[in-house]
Amino acid sequence: MRLEKFIKEQDIALGVRNIYFGHSRLFYGTKEEIKAIQIIRKFFPNSNIENPNSPTHTKALVNYPKKSGAEMKYFVGLVDKADAGCFLVKDVKKWTMGAAIEAFRFLWAKKPVYIINLVKKTLTQIKNRKDIHKMSIKDTDKQLKKQGLSALIQEIEDLYIRTDNGEDIFEDII
Repeated sequence: MRLEKFIKEQDIALGVRNIYFGHSRLFYGTKEEIKAIQIIRKFFPNSNIENPNSPTHTKALVNYPKKSGAEMKYFVGLVDKADAGCFLVKDVKKWTMGAAIEAFRFLWAKKPVYIINLVKKTLTQIKNRKDIHKMSIKDTDKQLKKQGLSALIQEIEDLYIRTDNGEDIFEDII
C-alpha cells in the first residue's frame, strides 16, 4: 500500500483538509456514491469531504439564482474552496461535462485531482487535462435523461466555448 501511505503523507504535508467529491448525478444516492466516499476517507482520513449531493447544497441550490450557468457556477465555487478533488466517473473515457468542468478547474488552479477506482478501492492522480476524456454536451444530456435526470445542459452550453485552435474554454470558470 505504498500509494495509500504516500497520499496520507501528502495529506499531512500539503494540508489537504477539504476534498471535493465530484461525480455525475447518475451516482447521487447510490451504493457507488457511498463506496466512493469510503475510499476518499481511507486516503484522506483527516479531511472534510464536500459532497455536492449533500442536503446542505440541495437546499442552497433551491435559493440560488435561476439564470443560465448559475448552478454550475455554484459547484465551481465549491471546487475553489477545496484543496483537492476526487472524481467518480462511470467510464474514464467518458466524463460528463459537469465533472470535466470541475476537474479542469482543479488542474487550472494547480490543485490535485484524483479518479476513484471502486473495484481496486484506489485513487489515481490525474495531472493533465488530456487525461480527462469528456463526453459531448449532447451525450451528457442523453446519459442523464436515460436515468430520468435533468441535466444542466443549457447552463453548460452557455459556459462552454471552443476556440479556433480547438482548445476548450469555460467562460467565467477557467
